Amino acid sequence: MIGVGLIRLAPQRAAGRVTLAIGAVWLVLTALTGLSYLIGDVDSIKGLLQRASQVVWGVWLILLGICAARSPASNAIACRAEEGC
Repeated sequence: MIGVGLIRLAPQRAAGRVTLAIGAVWLVLTALTGLSYLIGDVDSIKGLLQRASQVVWGVWLILLGICAARSPASNAIACRAEEGC
């Protein structure tokens, strides 16, 4: 949902595409982790899948923060805070 919203905003289209891609990867990793409850053979890599999912989530949060810091809205807020613009 966040990715679709970002795609609709003209300056945030790249962030929306990246969000959708990272969300798809995260969803696949989460689904594979869930398979470990049904299939015993996948249980051996359950921890690896969980850690990979956490890393993907963390990278997305970092990228979203960087994108928000570079957005025109955040620049306008910073400009008002300095009262020099």
